Amino acid sequence: MKSLNPWLHSALRKAIALVEDSDRKSLASRLFTLTIDRVHQLATTSAHATPDPKIERFQTDEGVVLSLEWLDPESGWFLCVSVKRKLGEHPRVALEFSGNPDGYSTDKPTDDDIRKALHDYFYAWKKGGHK
Repeated sequence: MKSLNPWLHSALRKAIALVEDSDRKSLASRLFTLTIDRVHQLATTSAHATPDPKIERFQTDEGVVLSLEWLDPESGWFLCVSVKRKLGEHPRVALEFSGNPDGYSTDKPTDDDIRKALHDYFYAWKKGGHK
C-alpha cells in the first residue's frame, strides 16, 4: 500500500543536508528532525494528503530558523512549522498559519495546534476557503 505522505525520508535528508555545526551544537537540528517526523505523523493520522514540504534554513543577525512549509502562491495560503533559535537561547518550535480570512501563530505548538493548522490548510483551503 502506498504511503499517504511519502515525503518523510526526503524531507529528513534535506533537513540533515541544510543544518550547520551550530545547529547541531544547539540541538536545533535534532529538534527540527523530530518536528518533521511529528508533523508527518500528525498529517498521516489525521488523513491529510500533503505534498512535499519546502525545507529551508534562514540565518539572520538575530538567529536561525529551520522551516518546514507549504505555500500556495496563487491564494497566498501559508503553513509553516519551524524551529527557531535566537543567539544565546534554546531552540523552540513555532507554528505559523496564514489563510483567508484567518491567520495565527503560536510558540511551542501542541499536537492539537498542529492538527488544527493542517486541517485549516489542507482541508478548509480545498473546501473553498481560499476564495
